[in-house]
Amino acid sequence: MKIPMKIKTYIASSAMAAMALSGATAASAGTKVFTQLEDGTLAPAETYLGSIAYHGGLMERGTLNLTTPLSVNYLRFEIPASCNGTIFEAGTITEGVADVAKVLGHNRFAVNEGRGMRTRSIFASVNGTASAGCAILVFQTDDTTTPPPSPPSNYAYTCLSNATPYRVMASVLSQNWNVPFTTETNETVLLRSNLLYGGRAPFVTIAFDGDAGLGNHAVNVAVESGVTNAPQCDLLPFYNFTISDDGRRLELLRNH
Repeated sequence: MKIPMKIKTYIASSAMAAMALSGATAASAGTKVFTQLEDGTLAPAETYLGSIAYHGGLMERGTLNLTTPLSVNYLRFEIPASCNGTIFEAGTITEGVADVAKVLGHNRFAVNEGRGMRTRSIFASVNGTASAGCAILVFQTDDTTTPPPSPPSNYAYTCLSNATPYRVMASVLSQNWNVPFTTETNETVLLRSNLLYGGRAPFVTIAFDGDAGLGNHAVNVAVESGVTNAPQCDLLPFYNFTISDDGRRLELLRNH
């Protein structure tokens, strides 16, 4: 059996996904995020770890608890434009002991001088004016040099996983862009793209080779997405790459 074409995707549609701000939101460690840039390329992959609820004013060491321990070298925090807050401290907590990370600028921090540390909790201290609150997104990243653009309050997101025993390659087709990407076995991918005028999500299609044998059968699957500023895959449209029962086809099916 041939290894199916590699894949990774983008997102589409405009289903809304709500996110409560009652506390820190945990995420499964290892959810990669691929962001569509203005030129149609994908930004370097980051790992989305979860979000920290911020309600304005001074917040000392708001904490995100990971579902599984993770070795983290660098952290990036993303505050929606609707929030007016500055992160003045961040770091990790290992066995109850807090380790303050080194500030790199642009809401980026080096854990243990960039050497990293295995942790199950991440914290951030924020100071700002009173506001209605927002979710501060937490990312693990290796990109420590190029600051990201100022983020809008919302993006369009979709999630997918690779349930096949193979590496899968595909392309994201969106707004006249055709961008290839790859996902590994049992990997979950969170795909993010900018909203269209009026806050609408773009129309997104995933293209891949649907023939799991020696042939080539081009398949295009339109995917839906959710618009939110605090993405969680259990609240977003979720798709799985699977092999058909007869072992002949690679399929992209919606899970929820």
